[in-house]
Amino acid sequence: MKRQTGFQIGLIAMALVAGVLFGFQRMNWIETQFGIDPDGGNGFLELLWVIVPIVAGLAFAIPGYLGLARQAAHMMAEDEV
Repeated sequence: MKRQTGFQIGLIAMALVAGVLFGFQRMNWIETQFGIDPDGGNGFLELLWVIVPIVAGLAFAIPGYLGLARQAAHMMAEDEV
């Protein structure tokens, strides 16, 4: 498995940071900023702004991590032989 590029790592970092930063917002920031209430005031849309970037960042990061773990295990197995 090939290693992750700098672009992929930057994308992962941006997604995770965006999710964390949106997490610090109040649960009604869309209503306050834009004067509309797309989710009926329950905060579900604001919660999606937190969850989606974090899940996307993890979805990009996990295959790279698993590839590195697999590569490390393979190298350790070669050393034992």
